[in-house]
Amino acid sequence: GKKAYTVVDANLKEKPGLKWLVPEQWVEGMTLICAALKLKLTRLEMQEDILLEPEEPEGDEEPGVAEEPGAVLYTVRLSLETTGESSKRSVMIHSVRTGVGAKQGAGVNDLYLLMGLYETRIRESVGRYSSLADFVFVLGQKIARWDWLMKKIGEDSNPLVEKVAGWDEKRKSLRVRLGAGIKNTISAEELSDEKDCVHVYTGISLGGSIARAKAMAAKFECEECPVVALTINAPNIYKVVHKMELVPEDGRPWFERWFSEPVLKQKADLFAGFVNFVAQHDLFWKLDDPLPGSKTCMYMHTAELAGCRGVTDLGSVYRAVWSALWKCKREYGAVPEGEDGTLASCVMDRVAPAIQCALQEHAFALSGQIGDMREMLAGESGLESFNTAAFFTDIVNTFSDFTQVQRKEGIDWLKKQTGYTATVPLAGVEAQEREAERKAAMDEIQIWLSQERNLLKDKFNKLEDDLEKELKNLPSCTGCQAEWCKEKDIRQHRCCAADDSGACYMKANYTETRTLCHEDGKETCAGFGRWVRNRGRRCMCAKGHCWDGSGCAVDYHVDKRKALTQQLKDLKHDEKLQLKNRDYLANEKRAAYEAKLVKKVKRNFHFRKIVTDAKPDPAVNAKWICTR
Repeated sequence: GKKAYTVVDANLKEKPGLKWLVPEQWVEGMTLICAALKLKLTRLEMQEDILLEPEEPEGDEEPGVAEEPGAVLYTVRLSLETTGESSKRSVMIHSVRTGVGAKQGAGVNDLYLLMGLYETRIRESVGRYSSLADFVFVLGQKIARWDWLMKKIGEDSNPLVEKVAGWDEKRKSLRVRLGAGIKNTISAEELSDEKDCVHVYTGISLGGSIARAKAMAAKFECEECPVVALTINAPNIYKVVHKMELVPEDGRPWFERWFSEPVLKQKADLFAGFVNFVAQHDLFWKLDDPLPGSKTCMYMHTAELAGCRGVTDLGSVYRAVWSALWKCKREYGAVPEGEDGTLASCVMDRVAPAIQCALQEHAFALSGQIGDMREMLAGESGLESFNTAAFFTDIVNTFSDFTQVQRKEGIDWLKKQTGYTATVPLAGVEAQEREAERKAAMDEIQIWLSQERNLLKDKFNKLEDDLEKELKNLPSCTGCQAEWCKEKDIRQHRCCAADDSGACYMKANYTETRTLCHEDGKETCAGFGRWVRNRGRRCMCAKGHCWDGSGCAVDYHVDKRKALTQQLKDLKHDEKLQLKNRDYLANEKRAAYEAKLVKKVKRNFHFRKIVTDAKPDPAVNAKWICTR
């Protein structure tokens, strides 16, 4: 059920003994699509570039099994020819995989390359000097490279320390080898020998960035050759290609370079066929600056649909996480585990919208096909909830409107659109309808809150009644300072002061049978704090004793009384927290409702955000806007 195709290296030479197995259904599908487009598939192959060699394990581990799988970049190469009656034309499509890495360690190796190419811009976006994570990140690498310190603390042979210390080298190695591989591939293409062949470089996300770098190198190799780069949500590469040493050196004297444009700006006309299609609220395409002369086309849509209002860069996601940890720890850290409103659930509720926005926009899943991010973060669901059919339908509908480019704007204007909806004010009737809908929604939330609070109160009242009934069933206890004692002293029977004959001083409302407090460990007049509270000394039963009519006797139910009393306290505390939690959930429901409404956001002269009701601007919403 599979067909074998050739695998080539960076120099486009076939790798012996290695084949790319493609399901026959995929091949048949590609053939049908090509036929519909009057194209013929003449060649299909996979290019495999080794960017980081696998590391063999040390010691007695099984030989031949890599400790780290290394990093590999894959590019699908399709050669097509036109089949119409007009002049023949050949097309070579280079589709770069979205990431790098083998199956076992793709995520780690993707991170190596991503940080190797975009570390500076990521750190600036998060907060280069104020970020705690950035501080730990930089300091950890520096300390791990201090061999004398690692030896002193006995961590010189720790594998984790070695990996952290070699983090920079791995990233630089990936970057250098990627640049060298691109040069080798473009050189092996021999573009000048087939100037009629159109080379189309495509890719999504990080793969799109590498595809654009390849296309740039191809244009420098053969300026008159037709080279096109069509990418989706690809981070820009202006500074990245300099890091990979793909930009030709400027051989002019330094004084001439000072007063003229850099090489890429001089060659801006070469990149007119480079187009990066981005979602309005995607965060990653802004990590670098675009190549001069290239185009960026943004699909405009509401920020509220994906919960993206206010999420303008990677720093917004980072700040959302820290804000959630801080606020939830402050407000809900004391809620018992297992109850509604725990710290973990509070954090996930606040973090999920920002993460969902970042992933959903980057995947171009604009209608929310990814699923519920809160459930994913909680481990209740995974990517199996991804609606593939709806995703491809959405993609087709989105790009079918590409011809509806309303106007052209500068790249800075496009960057500022992320996180906010292009709006126009509501008309009078629309504003009234919005307010009526809001009132209905708020009333519904208030009804829910009242029902929840009543249910909680009934639940806790029943539990409290049961405990109080059990406490009342115990023999009554009086004459002590404990919470369960009805009378806090025995002054009707004992006194703390007497005359020379030993008779208690008589006062109103006291019986004549009062005797002096025994002070035998069962009765006591001691305690300055009691003297202050009682405004005088009073005799009372010592801890663990109760008045039995003739004296203070041992209370054999004291442990049970303590346990029931503490349970009552805990129950009242839990009730207070749960009621507070329901108020919090109601506020979150109100905030979630408001977050889905389209609003205009602007800042006043105090730099405070002013949010007002609005509607999407029909002139740009669901339309494409490209750079000039």
